[in-house]
Amino acid sequence: MNSTAAPSTERTRWLPALVGLALLFVAGIWGIQRYVAYEQARDLDHWRQRLDLVADDRLSDVSDWLDGQWRIVNELAGNASVQLYLDRIGARSSDEDETGLAAVTYLRNLLVATAERAGLRAEAAIRVPANLAPPSGDGVALLDTEGRLITATPGFPRPTDQDSRLAREIAHTGKPTLRDLREDGDHHTLGLLAPVPPPPGKGSRTPVGIVYLLRLPARDLFPLLRPHSSDAANETLLVERRDNEVVYVSPQGDGTPPLRRRLDIERRELAAVHAVLHPGTFAIRRDYAGRQVLMTSRRITRTPWVLLQKTLAQSALRESRQHARFLYLSFSLALLLTLVAVIAAWRHGSSRRAERLAGELAEQSRLLENQRRLLQTVTDHIDDFILLLDEAGHVVFANLPLARRLGAEPDTLRGKTLSSILGPGTARLLSPCLQGEETPSEAILTLPLGETEGEFLCRSTPLPDCVQADRLVVLHDVTALREAERKRARLFDQLLAALMRAIDRHDPWSAGHSERTARVARAIAEEMKLPEADIRQLELAARLANIGKILVPKEILTKTAPLTPEEQEIMRRHVDHAVDILSHIDFDGPVVEIIAQKQEHMDGSGYPKGLRDGEILLPARILAVANAFVALVSPRAYREAVGIDEALERLMAETPDKYDRHVVAALFHVAENVLRPEDLVGGPEAGS
Repeated sequence: MNSTAAPSTERTRWLPALVGLALLFVAGIWGIQRYVAYEQARDLDHWRQRLDLVADDRLSDVSDWLDGQWRIVNELAGNASVQLYLDRIGARSSDEDETGLAAVTYLRNLLVATAERAGLRAEAAIRVPANLAPPSGDGVALLDTEGRLITATPGFPRPTDQDSRLAREIAHTGKPTLRDLREDGDHHTLGLLAPVPPPPGKGSRTPVGIVYLLRLPARDLFPLLRPHSSDAANETLLVERRDNEVVYVSPQGDGTPPLRRRLDIERRELAAVHAVLHPGTFAIRRDYAGRQVLMTSRRITRTPWVLLQKTLAQSALRESRQHARFLYLSFSLALLLTLVAVIAAWRHGSSRRAERLAGELAEQSRLLENQRRLLQTVTDHIDDFILLLDEAGHVVFANLPLARRLGAEPDTLRGKTLSSILGPGTARLLSPCLQGEETPSEAILTLPLGETEGEFLCRSTPLPDCVQADRLVVLHDVTALREAERKRARLFDQLLAALMRAIDRHDPWSAGHSERTARVARAIAEEMKLPEADIRQLELAARLANIGKILVPKEILTKTAPLTPEEQEIMRRHVDHAVDILSHIDFDGPVVEIIAQKQEHMDGSGYPKGLRDGEILLPARILAVANAFVALVSPRAYREAVGIDEALERLMAETPDKYDRHVVAALFHVAENVLRPEDLVGGPEAGS
């Protein structure tokens, strides 16, 4: 009876311990998986944002290219001469008479001039003694409403039956149409067709002809899709749905030409199919080569195309997966050590097995100590300062580099508060980095540690409940890096000041003009609530705007008599000189574009490109007003300074022909409430 009860009692005593250990193990594994899944999801979201930025950038490039092509087509379709001559040609039974030939000749010359101005590289037609179509190339043509060719630039291919049907459809509907990519001999061509309305006063809305623009996307469009770096993992493609297939419109990274690769629309595991069916979404799919990729997509308006941006998942997530393996290994090791410690303690408490388990416990303790020393050795050879804190903010662990910085031993720091080991002031400065209770946080802090002060990137991460510590704090010393950044910023400011002094010495009557213009431009931009980044770009552009005057002869800059037309043209070139000097500098923003547009006017009468209204950047409009205002209130070699009120009246009189009325209105407020007289003092004396 007793012999039977003993094993039963023993099993009953083991059961709660086994259940507890099992629950601890399950909870630990669950916590590890949750934390690792969180880290992986964060890395994946980072790549989603990165791909979205690249896709939006490429979408902007492609859209701008298409808009440029439509501008060429619409310019010809809206040309009154084109409308008149096409109407006359259509009204005649034959164009063989002298008037018809003159009209065709004029239209052909107009097409050639438009093609040259738009940069179309039309190929001259090659005539051979065979019934073969001439080589196709970039070009533009005029068709009648039946799709017959009237005239075209050299090398333009003869319209196909498809072109003729499309022309008749456009003549009927009156709507411009994109003729999708197709193979024309050795080329892939893209066409844009738009109806030419009848001349004003005709009393009819029926088009009198069709403008047909033909482009070789391999020259201008496909290069926009190439990666900006040599990273072969990234690829930008154009795809579209044709019936029940997905067609690759652009060439692929494996060398496959456009239109050659087609996929069944039902293969939804592929990236191209997902992009066509769900444009604008992020997903993990497989590409045409069967590789797993991260992808996002964007629909391109006025086209059947979808832009597919992808990168190889193996390359993108390599670090994330390595980090996940490290976390699994580290936390699993910690969980294992915890379980070993619990088992060892429980077995040690059993008096009946004390002698037999003593050796095993010693061995487990030795292994545990070896693991602790291993982890300690790893952390002691990391330059970063590492702290583990419990819920009360007491130090559970501090690595050797931190202890040495504080002039102590790691063991002496355990159990103490941050205030006691770092000092109340340093602990107070560190507290903002320790606020997040559930999510990691980071901040750059200036902290006095030990006898020196430095700048640190503080990362604070809450730890799972199964870990004895409540929070992991890592301090990465970025003092040298931040100081290097400040030195580069000071060097840039010094170089900028040197350039401004060079300008002032070359043109003493404009001494200090750039700095005063920058102050006025900043004040106007702040009044108009521009973002700080745009204001900094505007301010930099204002300081560098007159650098091109270094190449203008000094006798022109200081001439007291009116400038001759030739001298005015030389003076105007200072904008081109400035753009040429600065074009190879990698500015953070459109600084060169702002400088290039500072002499443009709202009505298109400015220079160098004759831009107008919405084509001029807002910072450039502000710079134009600030530059004109400072020039008026400053003396020049050929006139005295103008008073502030008179200068404002002159600017208002030239609004909105030359200047943006919103900018001038902001200048009125700035001149009355913000600017001081000393901000506008100029002339040779100001620069001495």
